[in-house]
Amino acid sequence: MRQIKILLAVFLLSLGILNAEPTKHALIIAVGEYPSEGGWSPISSVNDVALIQGALLQQGFTQDNISIIVNEGARKEGIIDEFTRLSGKVKEGDIVVIHFSGHGQQIMDNGSDELDGYDESLIPFDAKLYFSSNYKGENHLRDDEITALLNTLRKNLGESGDVLVILDSCHSGTGTRGLAKSRGTDVKFRSPDYDPAENKDEDNFSEIETSDNENFASLVVLSGASQEELNYEYIDRNSGTSYGSLSYSFSKALAEATPETTYRALFDKIKVEMSMIAPKQSPQIEGDIDKEIFGGQAVDQQPYFMIESWLDEKTVTINAGNLMGIFDGSEVGFYDINTSGPSQSEPKATGKIVNASAVESDIVINETLSEEDAKNSWIFITSMNFGSMSIKVKIGNLKNKELENKLSSKCDSLPTVEIVKKDPELIIEKLNADTLQIITTDELIVQQINIKETNVEEATNQIVERLKGYAQANLLKNISMTDPDLNVTFEIIPVTVKRSGSRFVVDERLPIESKMKNGNQLVFENGDPFKIKIKNDGYAEAYYQLIDIQSDNNINILIPGKNRTSAEYIIYPGEEKELGEIFVFGEPFGTEIFKLVATREPIDLSMIATTRGETENAPKSPFEQLFAESYKQTRAGTLSVPQSSVNVFTIPFKIVEK
Repeated sequence: MRQIKILLAVFLLSLGILNAEPTKHALIIAVGEYPSEGGWSPISSVNDVALIQGALLQQGFTQDNISIIVNEGARKEGIIDEFTRLSGKVKEGDIVVIHFSGHGQQIMDNGSDELDGYDESLIPFDAKLYFSSNYKGENHLRDDEITALLNTLRKNLGESGDVLVILDSCHSGTGTRGLAKSRGTDVKFRSPDYDPAENKDEDNFSEIETSDNENFASLVVLSGASQEELNYEYIDRNSGTSYGSLSYSFSKALAEATPETTYRALFDKIKVEMSMIAPKQSPQIEGDIDKEIFGGQAVDQQPYFMIESWLDEKTVTINAGNLMGIFDGSEVGFYDINTSGPSQSEPKATGKIVNASAVESDIVINETLSEEDAKNSWIFITSMNFGSMSIKVKIGNLKNKELENKLSSKCDSLPTVEIVKKDPELIIEKLNADTLQIITTDELIVQQINIKETNVEEATNQIVERLKGYAQANLLKNISMTDPDLNVTFEIIPVTVKRSGSRFVVDERLPIESKMKNGNQLVFENGDPFKIKIKNDGYAEAYYQLIDIQSDNNINILIPGKNRTSAEYIIYPGEEKELGEIFVFGEPFGTEIFKLVATREPIDLSMIATTRGETENAPKSPFEQLFAESYKQTRAGTLSVPQSSVNVFTIPFKIVEK
């Protein structure tokens, strides 16, 4: 009998039944144009579809297995039907992505299982904003209903399956001043006589049940904002197109994923991107976040691209753009197929990226290249540009014409500042009789200036310097480079301290999990002490520096420390060490970013920062040149950095008041 079972297993294996590759499925739901009678404001959800679809296609999903329902097609019944169809289609071990872009709302609890008396719900096309005698919330898609639909799907996928849910909506109020579109409402759906207990529910940011069941597929849920926050849209500066901030950030992070990338690592990249495009939001994640994304079936993106369309002998298009870190000005080379890399041979032609959008880019070829030869080439990025440093700024009515004129004139002379009347990134406005402020469109305060204590010239200079600093920080946040030989990473180690004589020493080292708050956010309180541990998993000795980018976009060099040189901070292959310094988290509050920069030779970012790029000795390395250029800002573009010259490792976190 045992021999028969073995023979049967061999036979089934030969047919591919026992070891079938998992299929990747996706359901993309987007509602942006709600019917007017429903009471919902229009949002740009449908624009998210192309982003998510493109990102999934790059990850091995096929068009046949991506279902898309938008607007009228996304009525509640239609959404449930699609879930049912998908649940009947999948097999054990498959991978599923569910994406929803639209409004969200809190609705009176119908099961007495909510601490605050309200369920969370997604808003299909046919759901209405207000309770009435004719509509009692029957078309709202409650968290309990979503959980039930997901559990059916997870059961059919089995314990080897994988489900990722992305919710680009929120349940908080609309923008107080309408500076940017947000998804959600401060109106709770309730009957006039509904009176729940006034408890704050901090148990679960999404209210979708992610508890483990050994027979169910794993589940991870991503959300664009915490319960009390707005979820703002992002306007792409090149195309003027609005996207959900989470959809954009997820698509960009996924473009850098590898089979070893975990959901936690993916989430870290999302947080970094959202700190630039939606700095006031705190994206959230729940579930089995230390599992490799798509059950380890992520596609390792190739370091090269191929032509998507031929325009003429000088211009071609590739299906990669800003989401994959490609910006105008990056230099490329055309190489024979199967070339191991640009350092191994001479290119048959070179070119430059122009007109880079979110998902595609044009290349202007320097030499004449035939269509056949171009299409039979691998295109490598030979020098990476990290995008324009320019920022769009709106100057409000400051009620001081001299200041307005002076500021407009000064900004016009800066290549990195573009004065606009709509869709700005920053707004300069009068807060009160004595104070001006610079804020983001999601109303994060960048700086406040007391104009009563200064003159027009000084106020103008303060504002201009802050604008330049904001642009510089966005450039540095955007830098993401990988060199396997310089695979240097770091950990933040929370500690408690005690006094020993005239100094403080470590009393206890705390697990990093102790600083993980609701939604798996890494959160530190003002005054929390910490240490840094460095690890080199690369093949070369490396020199490292640590850049701190604060929530207000001010930049500090954390390492090297004061009176220390960059040459002292070296780490050898296979080495792991904890640094001697004890650091302390402090204001300003909000999302902060640490970036560890590893290079083959010592670099001196501290001196460049101290002199604001005006060092006596010209920066030697490409990264030092880029860093110095970010202070000078003599042009809207940035210096390019050759590939494989530096490794950058990033950790985002949040600082809150104690």
